[in-house]
Amino acid sequence: MTSRTPRLLLGATVLAALLLAPTGAATAAPDARATGGTASAEAAGPAAVFLTHNVAGRLQNEGRTDPVAADLVRAVRSRTNVQGGVLQEICANQARVADRRLSGFRIHFFATGVRCASGAAFGNAVLLRNGPVVRNKVALPGDNSRIVGCATKKSPRLAVCSTHLVAARDDGAVRRQQGARVAQVAAGYVRRGFPTFVGGDFNDTPTADTLDPLYRRAYGGGARGVFTESNGCCGRSGTPTLGTAKFDYGFASAKWRVVRSWVGDASSSDHDRLWTVLRRR
Repeated sequence: MTSRTPRLLLGATVLAALLLAPTGAATAAPDARATGGTASAEAAGPAAVFLTHNVAGRLQNEGRTDPVAADLVRAVRSRTNVQGGVLQEICANQARVADRRLSGFRIHFFATGVRCASGAAFGNAVLLRNGPVVRNKVALPGDNSRIVGCATKKSPRLAVCSTHLVAARDDGAVRRQQGARVAQVAAGYVRRGFPTFVGGDFNDTPTADTLDPLYRRAYGGGARGVFTESNGCCGRSGTPTLGTAKFDYGFASAKWRVVRSWVGDASSSDHDRLWTVLRRR
């Protein structure tokens, strides 16, 4: 676990502003660190909120159902207009219990072949509103336990993909290959006309070659993809999500406009939550 920024107390001025806010407006946690805009409130109107989070379910939480499931449910319920999310390092039991507790959502779990301490499967997951989906799991190069899992909906049309690349201590060449494969899979949904959100723990910093196949060309530095990152266009940077490093990302296709994003504390994980607000174009 990394050290946490102390939570801020709401003063009378902030409290008054919250009381006067329009009904239904959702505010960010007091310790949220904003990127690409203010985190004080989600935009009114047809906005869509997406979550990126490595929940650290296997090692840090040793496969225990709670607090992982409880924290995930609490986080999703704390926001209005949540349409989806991408989760990493989650055990099947944690995903199953959170799925039961989250009315109106389904958690689509993708096993990686690794097991949690409880014996439950371990992997990534996609959070979506209720409705029929088509699932797709693609193995990534160089490591059989690394995948990208995607779920698509026809109404409203949407593709969401979750991934977790090899860690920094492993071969960077493999991580670059994996990043390219993730970009290829996600771009396939873009070509088919799906508004697409792809995210996860890429175990690399924004300027790394690993991210070149995802960032659209306007970002520079070798970028050759078709996506805008949660931090907005076009700086390859962002608020840290793991200690002092940004390893967690949300990439949106051109059918989305990035409104803002922010990072908020997660008490049961060493990774912070990344929230992204999008609007359909």
